[in-house]
Amino acid sequence: MKQERAIVLIDGSNFYFKLRDLKLHQLLTFDFSSFARSLIGKNRLVSATYYVGKVRTDGTEKTKKMLANQQRLFAHLRKHTFTYSLGYLLKSGGVLHEKGVDVQIAVDMLVAAYEDLCDRIYLVSSDTDLIPAINKAQEKGKTVVYVGFSHQVSKALVASCRETQTLTKDCAFHRTAESCIISFPASESINCATRDLLRYDIDKPSFLHYANQQISIILKRNSMAFGQILSDARKKAKLSLRELAVKIEKEDGTSISPQYLNDLEHDRRNPPSDFLLQQFAQVLDIPIDVLYYYADKFPPELRGMQLDREQITEAFKVFRRNPQGGSQ
Repeated sequence: MKQERAIVLIDGSNFYFKLRDLKLHQLLTFDFSSFARSLIGKNRLVSATYYVGKVRTDGTEKTKKMLANQQRLFAHLRKHTFTYSLGYLLKSGGVLHEKGVDVQIAVDMLVAAYEDLCDRIYLVSSDTDLIPAINKAQEKGKTVVYVGFSHQVSKALVASCRETQTLTKDCAFHRTAESCIISFPASESINCATRDLLRYDIDKPSFLHYANQQISIILKRNSMAFGQILSDARKKAKLSLRELAVKIEKEDGTSISPQYLNDLEHDRRNPPSDFLLQQFAQVLDIPIDVLYYYADKFPPELRGMQLDREQITEAFKVFRRNPQGGSQ
């Protein structure tokens, strides 16, 4: 296999909070070099960049400490041959918000694509604002690989990128990141995904959760998107976005917004909760199982089933052999 040129782009804030969810967010001891190598495999690493908002001190002890910690992080990144690119932090309502990082990532992706600096772009971010840049880079013949965490995969980025690498929920980064990564090119089969899942010795709840996500991701690549199903049904019912939105209530009794509905129809949001799905099914006269299928979810009654690994595997085998209900 030809060795390709690869760049790694890490959305620092996004990466930190995903690691924090897993209680693995000690960045000053994180092996960024090994992590980058594990992502690209046998390809040649051209560059690796970490994007983060720049801390500015206002003289308070809190910002002084934040600045000192960030400077230590920069030194750690340099030690691992990572460069860093800085956005800025904007305080609003007493809370700091990172700004400009997504623009920096998008610009670097487009420069790399248009100046032919690489063949593959490994994007460690779940920011859907990057999708236009991803599309342009891939139009220029580059392969954009979405690197996400299994406990919070962005389905929109899975659908947009040519390949996906998923970091499992049970990753032990202090041992080796490479053993935690499963790659799924767009052409990968469900059978291969199931086989790969069984290589990992993880507990049952994690296995069910991860199997649900990965199998549904592969199914979705060969099926209509959830948003399209919703949009087609709404138009068939001759309802405007506003008319449908007022019929769907959140758990607090207020209606969803037309903007939220529009985002759902364009797959800019993850499919909604069971509570909302039930209402969409009733209002739009769609079988609820159909909505669960396209929403990449198991129905609640299936989630509660007490199954062992062998039963789960056999169930997927039956589905693959007989997806349309014919004889086996």
